[in-house]
Amino acid sequence: MPRNGESPAAVNHFVAGLAIPYPLSPSPIRGDFHVSLAFPFLQHYCCIMIPPLIHFTGSPWPLLPPGIHEASLAEVAAAFATNPWRRSLFDGLVDASGRLLRAGCLRIYLDGSYVSGKPKPGDFDACWDPVGVDRSKLDDVFLDFRNGRAAQKEKFKGEFFPSSMTCADVGRAFVEFFQQDRYSGKQKGVISIPLSHDPLLFGKVES
Repeated sequence: MPRNGESPAAVNHFVAGLAIPYPLSPSPIRGDFHVSLAFPFLQHYCCIMIPPLIHFTGSPWPLLPPGIHEASLAEVAAAFATNPWRRSLFDGLVDASGRLLRAGCLRIYLDGSYVSGKPKPGDFDACWDPVGVDRSKLDDVFLDFRNGRAAQKEKFKGEFFPSSMTCADVGRAFVEFFQQDRYSGKQKGVISIPLSHDPLLFGKVES
């Protein structure tokens, strides 16, 4: 059943809209953010497959329906890497995913306008599960949040946060923050990508 203000109709993935960056207030801990390695209790449900995007009243383009939708990198590519610019962003996501897997990360969450109906998103937003990650093997860029994550965007065309890191403006972990639409305030979906057996990462993990 559709939520209040939402259309039940599924839509094609790419509808133009205007990008407005989310606000992030300075924090005394590590630049812009408070950091915690303890996971909060998450209120979510999991879905298998990437569902069609839906319209939310107040949002400029269609979004994923609420929930955490598990998908492989290939499934993400099929749904969202549908023009040259989006494929370029996807290549950065795959590169970053391989580096995270080498450090022991087993799952990332994908959000932002990349997983919306916006035809040319500025970048992608992702967060990575820190459980089991070997800090000595983690590329330092994943903990470099200076200048609006400029080093991450330069390297991967997207930005990454530990999923348990707290966004100072809202007081919630990024994996939860990602599930709220900043335009309408409604709950929306994100993509969960398991990394350990993803075929697109074969050969990218050094023994």
